[in-house]
Amino acid sequence: MPPKTCQICTKASGIYPLCTGCFILRDKGKIVKCDKCSKWKKIENNCCVINITPPPPQTKPSGFAQTVVSLIQANMTCVINAI
Repeated sequence: MPPKTCQICTKASGIYPLCTGCFILRDKGKIVKCDKCSKWKKIENNCCVINITPPPPQTKPSGFAQTVVSLIQANMTCVINAI
């Protein structure tokens, strides 16, 4: 099976429909997948469906996860300062 090309910029994308650069743009909400035709498109381009659902925004950890992140960051600061 030949390698795929990115549906947005036509760069080589291995086995994926998006290349690495366009995958990052997808995470930022600038590229979305059409609900009707299942193709990836830039958000500013017209699509075959009016309602395009952008990916949910990434949220920062909260509660216990935030506490763990804070402790790790504090420990790394102590290690770096000790060096």
